[in-house]
Amino acid sequence: MLHRLPSLLPRRPPPRLPSPRPERQRSPMSDITHAVQDEVAPAKPYSYDLVPYESQPFSQSEPDQVAAMARLFGLSPVPPEKARVLELGCSAGGNIIPLAARYPGMQVTGIELSRVEVDQGLEVIKGLGLTNITIRQADILDVLKEENQYDYIIAHGVFSWVPEVVQEAILQICGRQLSGDGVAYISYNVYPGWKMREVIREMMLFHAGNLTDPKVKLQQGRAILDYARKINNGDSAFGKLLAQEAELVMKANDYYLFHDHMEENNRPCYFKDFAARSSKYGVVYLGEASLVDMAPQRFGGDIAQTLAMLSNGNILATEQYMDMFTNRMFRQTLLVKEALMPRINRAVSDKSVRHLHFTSELSRGTALDGALGVFNDRQGRVLTVREPVMLAVADALIQHAPFTTSVEDVLALLRSRGVAAERSDEALIEAIGAQFITLLLQGMVKTRYSRKTAVPVSDKPVAFGPARFAAAKGQRVVPNTFHGISALNDVQSALLAKMDGTNTVSEVEASLLARFTQGEFNASRDGSVITDPPVVADVVKNVTANALADFSRGGLLAA
Repeated sequence: MLHRLPSLLPRRPPPRLPSPRPERQRSPMSDITHAVQDEVAPAKPYSYDLVPYESQPFSQSEPDQVAAMARLFGLSPVPPEKARVLELGCSAGGNIIPLAARYPGMQVTGIELSRVEVDQGLEVIKGLGLTNITIRQADILDVLKEENQYDYIIAHGVFSWVPEVVQEAILQICGRQLSGDGVAYISYNVYPGWKMREVIREMMLFHAGNLTDPKVKLQQGRAILDYARKINNGDSAFGKLLAQEAELVMKANDYYLFHDHMEENNRPCYFKDFAARSSKYGVVYLGEASLVDMAPQRFGGDIAQTLAMLSNGNILATEQYMDMFTNRMFRQTLLVKEALMPRINRAVSDKSVRHLHFTSELSRGTALDGALGVFNDRQGRVLTVREPVMLAVADALIQHAPFTTSVEDVLALLRSRGVAAERSDEALIEAIGAQFITLLLQGMVKTRYSRKTAVPVSDKPVAFGPARFAAAKGQRVVPNTFHGISALNDVQSALLAKMDGTNTVSEVEASLLARFTQGEFNASRDGSVITDPPVVADVVKNVTANALADFSRGGLLAA
């Protein structure tokens, strides 16, 4: 007996359209052909106007991280603080407005087709008074006509979700408008991982793809997937796939699910085809945004040696084999001009990391007999240290976290401990570099181009502009100077919004106390509400001091 879910609606057939007129003749272009489409129906509203994408920083696309990877492989990228940056499909500018705020010498351009999202971004830019960033409504195809040069080109969450003609345009823009030492970052869905996910997407589109109301479309997409999951055996391969996807979909935000699974365009490809297409326009594969995504060593055993044998040393073949062996779904690829190929050196050594900076999320774990130290990361991995150089590396990373540490920092720590006093600085630098590479290949550290240190709390603290603007708008998730996001509670948001450099710490504290006094916030201790004014004032004083310390450590203060 077939049980119908109450929320599951019958599939709506597609609308019938008038027959198209005969196709007009059109002349070919040298590199790319613009498709001429006759009007057969009124233009549909742009999906990103109907459901705007939540615009946030993406750390992997940040020029500082991209530059670090380029430098790691022997290139000389333009320093981010004076770079020219283009983002294609920039949404409301959440990925580039923080860059413009951090780097006054950077020139930033964003291109976005959605008028709604462009207007949202322009409101933030105006509110922050930024003059080094422009966001404009334009089609990516129109950018082909321009002759600007950029040191970093970003296309995050765009390539797989546009027609093939626009994909070709993105690659051609990289070929034409990337500067000599420039680096492009492009993220995209890949096979074979997306082969299985396509089954889920096609089921959702078949059932709900002809619905016009985004909310109903999303609800029905989720409903049909949940129904299919319930009627399939969870022990079968398909049942397990459905269970995994259902868990992902049920947790996904509406904007993500709508644009990632239910857009008209979602065109995964094999990595080998992406590399071949990009080379047509004079840009070639440099690597991925993170070294760990290129490192077969992390799988253990003899996998690295087997891949080297199978690919005969060809990096493109190695990467394609890795996708097939790991069922990879998503890539974050870096491209450079073909002329840079002779300078690329992927044989990473201690010399490759000497001038880079590193961050990690390591914490100290439970000690083991015979080990100098045990450390854990947020993925649950364990680093057991049995020699003093790696111990100093791990200790320096924790000491400086969440900010950066360097080879020089670790060398200074070793010297202060009197460790290996008989070894020269050069010998220790080589050993330190080798340990950083080990951690990079395991994904336990991230590399940065520039040094980053904490901004101390001043008498008139200044919050990071985009974070302060977002907090003042009532947002509780705000961008930080790590090119990530921070979650705030109501009290933290109220404090951050007041930190514009004109108020002293005492004045910020007084404004918060007034809101407690007016009943907007309540102070409590051991579950009981505190009403005694001197005690409330003391609580507010401590809350303010703790929040300022958190803001300094969390990258929410500006110099």
